[in-house]
Amino acid sequence: MSSRIASIARRVCIVLACVLVAIFGLGMLAAIAIPAYRDFTIRSQVTEGLALAQPLKTAVDATFRTSGNVPADLTAAGLPPDRPEGKYVDSVDLTDGRVDIRYGKAADAALAGRVLSLTPYAVDAPTADEPPLAWRCGAGPEPVGASRALSEYRPGSLALDLPRFVPSSCKP
Repeated sequence: MSSRIASIARRVCIVLACVLVAIFGLGMLAAIAIPAYRDFTIRSQVTEGLALAQPLKTAVDATFRTSGNVPADLTAAGLPPDRPEGKYVDSVDLTDGRVDIRYGKAADAALAGRVLSLTPYAVDAPTADEPPLAWRCGAGPEPVGASRALSEYRPGSLALDLPRFVPSSCKP
């Protein structure tokens, strides 16, 4: 009888050890997956801001093609005076040709209050297929073929403080 109880006790110990190993393994997976998912989520929030900035970039390009100057603000670019906003973006503003994306609202706490800037540069010799402007995103390199910045260059706090969340073209 005692050998039977000992056999049962051994089996219970083996099962418990297997359960503990499984719980440990799940814990390790969670420790890796949760931060990776958070980074993915923040990057998608940054992408929303870049998508909201696209119409402003197009308007700056059109204004520069027709007048040779970048617009001072949204209305000078032929856009409504209301700043675009989104679920994670407080505003997208146009300041002397530079597009500033300010994150907030439902954005992750790491993004809240941070800015990513897109600075226009004049292209030396644009072809018929190329626009006369190229854009510098955040702390990214100056665009190839660009001769000069058309507005004050500011990378924005997001590109400087949290470069892992911006697209590779916006990184130094």
